[in-house]
Amino acid sequence: MDKLMKQRDIASLFSESLIGSLCKEIDDSNNRCYYLINAISSSTNKELLKRLNIELKGLNQRKSEILHTALQCKRLIKQNDLSILFLIEISKRSLALT
Repeated sequence: MDKLMKQRDIASLFSESLIGSLCKEIDDSNNRCYYLINAISSSTNKELLKRLNIELKGLNQRKSEILHTALQCKRLIKQNDLSILFLIEISKRSLALT
């Protein structure tokens, strides 16, 4: 019984660490997005605009992947884990901060 409890504790810590890392990634993406939007609005170089828009698109795709992962975690755990609910909430927020 103790071994099973230890496995659950380890799984819980891993899960919390993973969720925390994904929350940090979303926050970093939002900050980078804000920078990109400002750079896009002030740039006139077509090549630079192309690269910035590609990066912005990649950030949005990654955000969608994280949201999908968070929704899967919520379905698997089948309870209202606040860290997962928080990750879902911040993943749903738009990266386009204007």
